[in-house]
Amino acid sequence: MRQRIRFREIENIEEKPGIYEIYTDSGVALKVGIATRLRKRLLQHRASRQSCLKLKPGGQWNNPNDVMSKGSILAKHLYYDGSITTEYDLSAETGRRAFLCERCYIVFEITRTKLEARELEKDRESDGRYRYLKMVQKRGKGGMNMLCECRCGEASVAGSFKPGHDQKLRTDLERRVGGLLALRSLVESAEAFAAGKMQSDTLAHEVRSLFKAT
Repeated sequence: MRQRIRFREIENIEEKPGIYEIYTDSGVALKVGIATRLRKRLLQHRASRQSCLKLKPGGQWNNPNDVMSKGSILAKHLYYDGSITTEYDLSAETGRRAFLCERCYIVFEITRTKLEARELEKDRESDGRYRYLKMVQKRGKGGMNMLCECRCGEASVAGSFKPGHDQKLRTDLERRVGGLLALRSLVESAEAFAAGKMQSDTLAHEVRSLFKAT
């Protein structure tokens, strides 16, 4: 039997296999999922831990493929969704939790086995109603990048950076190359190479020398 509850009522669900659907109060079907321990899975979604979103080595926060979700895949979907709500900052753990508890509800059904839940999930996914499926997509207003380009992982709100974070990026770049003069030297060498005035092996030597000094 299907039952409807709010996120604050998850503790009342039995710890059994089952299927769940998450909807916004305005009727948007966000996600369908299954679990062997239904209550535990939904508590993970409600917690929406920022610490469970892990950046891969060398990755960038503005690319969903570079971020692993160790707890709740819903947290990752919400993190990259810049158009589902304007009231909450979904790039923050507190914002995601507030959005789920205040603007969403759950429809769930206890099943005898996880396999039974899986069959129900396949059937419900087939109609294409759910906003979040397996692949996480970055969604923003008008296609804009909603994450700050300094790679802090926070929302930019407008433009490429959060206020002041362009300077934060500039400072970080200077630190990584050994200061402003070293950064100027790197840019001038790259310009010389692009203009055909410097050989690739000379450029490589200068770059290696610069980063050895740091």
